[in-house]
Amino acid sequence: MLLVAIFFCGESCGPSQSNRCPGQVEERWGIVFGGVDEDRAYSVSIDKDGNIYIVGNFTDQADFGSGIMHAVGISDCFVLSLDSNGVFQWVKQFGGPGRAESWEERCVAIAVDNDSNVYLTGMYAGVVDFGGGEFESSGEVDGFILSLAPDGSYRWAHPFMGSEGAVGTVIAVQKNNIWLSGTFWGTIDLGSGSIGSPDQPGLFIALLDREGRFQWIKSFEITGESSFEAVVLDLVINNEGNAVFSGSMNGTIDLGGGPLSGRNSGFVASFDQGGDHLWSRVFTVYEDNLLSMSTANSIVTDDSSNVFVGGSFFNGIDFGSGPIVADDMEGLFIVSYNISGEFRWARTFSRRFGKVQGHLSCNGLGLDNFGDIVLVGSFDGSVDLGGGVIQSSGNEDIFVAIFGQDGCFRWSRSYGDSGGDDNASDVVVYENKIFMIGTFENSMNFGTISFQGIGSKDIFMVDLFPLN
Repeated sequence: MLLVAIFFCGESCGPSQSNRCPGQVEERWGIVFGGVDEDRAYSVSIDKDGNIYIVGNFTDQADFGSGIMHAVGISDCFVLSLDSNGVFQWVKQFGGPGRAESWEERCVAIAVDNDSNVYLTGMYAGVVDFGGGEFESSGEVDGFILSLAPDGSYRWAHPFMGSEGAVGTVIAVQKNNIWLSGTFWGTIDLGSGSIGSPDQPGLFIALLDREGRFQWIKSFEITGESSFEAVVLDLVINNEGNAVFSGSMNGTIDLGGGPLSGRNSGFVASFDQGGDHLWSRVFTVYEDNLLSMSTANSIVTDDSSNVFVGGSFFNGIDFGSGPIVADDMEGLFIVSYNISGEFRWARTFSRRFGKVQGHLSCNGLGLDNFGDIVLVGSFDGSVDLGGGVIQSSGNEDIFVAIFGQDGCFRWSRSYGDSGGDDNASDVVVYENKIFMIGTFENSMNFGTISFQGIGSKDIFMVDLFPLN
């Protein structure tokens, strides 16, 4: 039995923005870039003037608007800047020879401050130079934080080294401070001495000022019987200046509010500006089904600091309000908590048909000018997000959906083509325009915008504008 909470405009949606029923969407512009091999975009951010910043990776060679760039190793990371109309401004690449085929430079998250300074994090292997001199990883892979000026020139960078590896996974700007989080194995040194336990993986959170000076660092050990780990997948700062993280864990971790235990389970946690724990929740799955899992991929907060988390689950999930069953199918969810971490509501949706090992995921969340939730993701087969069944045209297609702050469905669209897999990886909303990035194979159709692929997997960005 599938328990799905779905409402339509005019039915139990409440009075707020109830006139925003499914309407027309203008596909304003789109861009494709990449090379002959596999390229990926992971994160997008936007500054106060509407300039767009994208980070990702390219393999072998790629063209982002300034001519062909060649990777130093197998794969290099890139930072790309576009204006609000998608016009190329600048691109930077960072890479080295690496140490193994599985470990290369990877830029996975980006943020921009009010002066349009850029901050990004990720991982590197071997030797890399971000512009201020060479860094050499101490193990197979280490993490980094890098800041660039508005024109892409180097400002500062810090490596962080784990005794058995480290990666930076999320980054966010809060006025004059930078929040950073990542995963490490063994101990980690972010510049003020080693923290962590030699035989355990862990999470860290840190606060830096805009010049790269660490204000404080905290680490959290993860324990378990086997394959225990945790990763922070998204980070947002609310109007109180507190940070809210979402991610996935396997094992037991104490973030400051007592032990949280979960097997392949999503989690959400909030910390104040001093790094003190405020609240945390784990999205438990069915322990009697080894395939059960959940992951909290994306998070946003509104003007009242209510929290909205989007993610995926398989078989069943409990957000703290009772179990939701998904009949051995993969589903996606949106769940909301208030500023204190109290449960408000949850909506779940299940893939109906498609490959047995198919896919349905929420990969990015944003808020529009109405305060509604913009959700992007990918699916195969068919799914009903509240406005009727949408069907994938290829192996895997992309969807965009909008929900009210009470979880009420507003509208949805699906995009794809008959060949290959298509995936939305992140979204940002600016002046009610939806800027979405992702990857596609062969070709891609966004209604009035069509793309033809360059290599095996290419990167797209599209600007969508809901007309009502």
